[in-house]
Amino acid sequence: MTASIKGENVVQYEDFSMRFRFPSSRWLAALLIALSVPGLTSSQVVPTDAEFTEAKTVFDGMLHKAAESSERKAQLERELAAYTTTVKEVQDAIQKTAQERKQVRSEIAQRKDLVAVLEKQIASIQTTKSFYSSIQKEQKAELVTFVRYVATRQMEMADTGPVVGGSIIRQMLRGSLGDIIEQDLGRQALLTARRQFLSELSVYMTENDTALARLQDMENQINTEIRSLQATYDTLQQKSEEAQAVADESWKQKTLTEQELQEVQNETSEVNNELLAMQSSLLAIHTQLKEAKLKQLSAEMAELERQKKDLTDKKQLLQAKEARLTALDDDQLHALSEAMAKRNTDKNQYKRVADMELKITQKEAEYAQKSQALKAFTGSVMDVESVRSRAASESEVSGILSELSRMRDTLALLQQGVPFDSAQNYIRKKQLWTIAEEQLKTVRDDLVATTADLAKLAAKMSDTQASIDGVRDDSFTLQALHASDFMWPLRGYITAGYYDSAYQKVFHVPHRAIDIATPQGSAVHATADGIVFHVKLGGAKGYTYVLIGHRNGYASLYGHLSKVLVKNGDIIAQGQIIGLSGGRPGTDGAGPMTTGSHLHFEMTKNGEHFDPRTVLPQK
Repeated sequence: MTASIKGENVVQYEDFSMRFRFPSSRWLAALLIALSVPGLTSSQVVPTDAEFTEAKTVFDGMLHKAAESSERKAQLERELAAYTTTVKEVQDAIQKTAQERKQVRSEIAQRKDLVAVLEKQIASIQTTKSFYSSIQKEQKAELVTFVRYVATRQMEMADTGPVVGGSIIRQMLRGSLGDIIEQDLGRQALLTARRQFLSELSVYMTENDTALARLQDMENQINTEIRSLQATYDTLQQKSEEAQAVADESWKQKTLTEQELQEVQNETSEVNNELLAMQSSLLAIHTQLKEAKLKQLSAEMAELERQKKDLTDKKQLLQAKEARLTALDDDQLHALSEAMAKRNTDKNQYKRVADMELKITQKEAEYAQKSQALKAFTGSVMDVESVRSRAASESEVSGILSELSRMRDTLALLQQGVPFDSAQNYIRKKQLWTIAEEQLKTVRDDLVATTADLAKLAAKMSDTQASIDGVRDDSFTLQALHASDFMWPLRGYITAGYYDSAYQKVFHVPHRAIDIATPQGSAVHATADGIVFHVKLGGAKGYTYVLIGHRNGYASLYGHLSKVLVKNGDIIAQGQIIGLSGGRPGTDGAGPMTTGSHLHFEMTKNGEHFDPRTVLPQK
């Protein structure tokens, strides 16, 4: 996640400004020390589980606070480094801008000097032009006067009359002809010279105007360059002022961060000292509770052993009874086999059959008589004596009916030729088996139930033994986490590794995490047990993440989440789903620094980042 400071990217955890105070730690330390005073006798009260749990909860809370404080300290150090870097970069930018301004000022001065030179040259040319213009006007006036003079002289010479040559004669009379001719020639030469001078003066004036126009164009061009340079200078001046404002703000933030860092360091030191003071007290209480728990579990194990012995004895008795009852079945089958083997060996068998039929007839008559007498009790109001008499009659009738059934079974065997003694022996053993068969069903049901109870008892004994072993091996929660204590938050291939150079080239910040490619909306699991330190909801345009603290100074951060399923302060179990992945540009929680769907996963220990793959299990 990033925050922009005048165009500079600074890595930071947004809105993560929790402060740490521990008002209850001192009284808790006093309580723990009081509870763990050496020399407790068996008659003294051992701290209860509830008291220890309360103390341990506060202690664990302080551990989380300490980890939180360490994380905040590391964050402040990162922010301080970022502000320092920003100040340095801005100062370098200001220095570079100052050099550019100095160069622009130098160029402006050079061009102004050139303009001044051009202005002098233009003034000189204009002065020269004015001078030659006056000469030109004078020469023109003189030329006109001279031309008029020559013309007048020629007219005077022509006024001698109509006689041809009169003027020459007249001139000859007046003076030398050669002088006259020379004077005429001199006037013509002077006239020509004046005209030539005026012509050359006109050409020079034209060249002077051209040079003046060229110099004025150069002056206008240089003035345009000066205005452009001045605009550049003004822009650099504004940029320098803005950079100075950024530097001032960054310096202010740097100062505030240093102050807050000092406060957090003081708080961290205070918490660590209190934790060290409380640790020995908690360990002492833990030892006492451990001994009491072992004593309790040992007593429970002894009781379970006694129950196991009782159930084992009961099972053995049931198994013996089952064997005895099963033997009765074998006896009645053996008796039947012997009876069948002795068929037709008694010569008086027909008499045995006749006697048995007679006895059955008599017994049936007795049954009918007794049954009729039993019916007399039906429908009448009976006193206690009558009830007893009816019960006795019912028992007697039942006995007669049972005896009648036995006699009929015996008659059936006699009719098959089985001797009377053998038939009686088989019927007796058969009746014993009939009674035993019902008992055997009950015995077997009891045996199954007892076996099940023994299995449950064995499982309970195993759990109790595991509890005993666990209590013996329990070393509180002060051991460091191992690599096996962490799990991958989700599965996917790594698209950006720890301090990935390609990532830094794209986003211009170091990558202190790994990016795991995964479809948008995948379940994100907690890497270990812990507590939610901070949830940042970025919304439609911001960055969403969850920060979880674990034991022994570890912390994990899950970034670019599209949905969060936990809140600050939640106790988290390893593997619990804390949210859904995101990262697709433009979606909720993705933030600006992403190019596709993935999970940004960071881990720290005591506030220092490290590659999460060093503690995660091998894929």
